[in-house]
Amino acid sequence: MSEQVIWENKNKKLTEKPRPQASLPMAEETRNPVSDQVEGEDKLQEQTLASLGIIPPKPVKKIHTKSEPKNTREKGRILRIAGSFLIIISLLGLAYTLYPIAKVEVSYRVSKLFGQRFQVENNQAQPERTTFGDLLGKPTPTVLVPKSTDFGIVVEKIGANAPVIANVNAANQREYNRQLQKGVAHAATTALPGQNGLSFLFAHSVLNPWDVPRYNAVFYLLRELEAGDRIVIFWQGRRYDYITYDKKIVGPTDVGFLYQNYTEPILVLQTCDPPGTTWRRLLIFARLASAS
Repeated sequence: MSEQVIWENKNKKLTEKPRPQASLPMAEETRNPVSDQVEGEDKLQEQTLASLGIIPPKPVKKIHTKSEPKNTREKGRILRIAGSFLIIISLLGLAYTLYPIAKVEVSYRVSKLFGQRFQVENNQAQPERTTFGDLLGKPTPTVLVPKSTDFGIVVEKIGANAPVIANVNAANQREYNRQLQKGVAHAATTALPGQNGLSFLFAHSVLNPWDVPRYNAVFYLLRELEAGDRIVIFWQGRRYDYITYDKKIVGPTDVGFLYQNYTEPILVLQTCDPPGTTWRRLLIFARLASAS
């Protein structure tokens, strides 16, 4: 080999610089093999869920809120106490309103269960229906003294006992509402007790629950009457016994029964149905059975 070739080779080696070795990034140099494995498993799990069409929920970031001021907490506590107080007052008001009706209903059901009966003085004997009270021994009937013998009504089955106000204008609401606070109203132009034709008596079952004591709930339980039940009317010191034969519920403007031709003494009692509403009218029909 010539000296020139050797010289060129030496110069070539001197001019060529050694290539620096590639260094790993700092992040890779400090990686933890265990965390890399966990991260890889998480990615694999996400890919698997994605292939099944399931999107895993994203982690919810916790939001740090400031605590409520003391004044706000106090106001909230006061509002809660006031709300509880109003609820208690409302419940007490509801109980006070419904108590009279509940008392009438419960009293009637209990007396019926144990066979308690009401009876007008010197009442004629009638066959009694068997009740649970019969098995325990019949209690002594409660004697009802009529509140008026000039014009009064006693309905034995429900214990109703009230005076009757004669010749009340049934078309004048102000007048009959005033009279109904005193007792049962007798419609003007209709027959008087014992006379042939229709004798029409009406009363509120009660306008509102709180009116029960004021109106004495005279006809509140009238719906309990059935065929064969007795209604006793007193007129000018005489007693007239009517026996129920029919019961109807009609519309508030259905007054056709008033214009029928009655050739015998007929008594019709009317009240609202359901009690305390003006939706319909309950009519009880009875015919005269005896007079004394």
